[in-house]
Amino acid sequence: MLTIRTTVWFSILICLASADRLIKEFIKIYPTSDQGGFFYLSYYPNENLAFGLPVPSWFSIPLIALVLIFIFYLISLAYYKNNYQLFAATTLIFIGGISNLMDRLLYGYIIDFMHLWFLPIFNLADIYLLVGLLLLIPLLTNKQHVS
Repeated sequence: MLTIRTTVWFSILICLASADRLIKEFIKIYPTSDQGGFFYLSYYPNENLAFGLPVPSWFSIPLIALVLIFIFYLISLAYYKNNYQLFAATTLIFIGGISNLMDRLLYGYIIDFMHLWFLPIFNLADIYLLVGLLLLIPLLTNKQHVS
């Protein structure tokens, strides 16, 4: 049975995933030029994995798919055990991973578009992944919350 809290959470996740996909498609259709400065948006096709690791698609796509299957298992576990922090963390990781996997499958690369002067170029899905991982760290350091 879906609760109001669960319905609201899934609605938020759908909005977050849709925002990432829509902005990527918009940036792909209407690319902007390198504007410099502290922060700007610009289309950048990224063929590498996290931190610029050059991994071929024949290896990265199945690896990412397996990780996402495991993350989905953790989402189900967290949902049925009412572990909201684990549920939030894993669902953010899942939607970020799915969006970037969709890019790899559709285009052969990930669409990155945010330039922050001191960071590598990234996208909203990367932010979701990062926030999910940050939410997961306290759970991994305190094992009683994961189960």
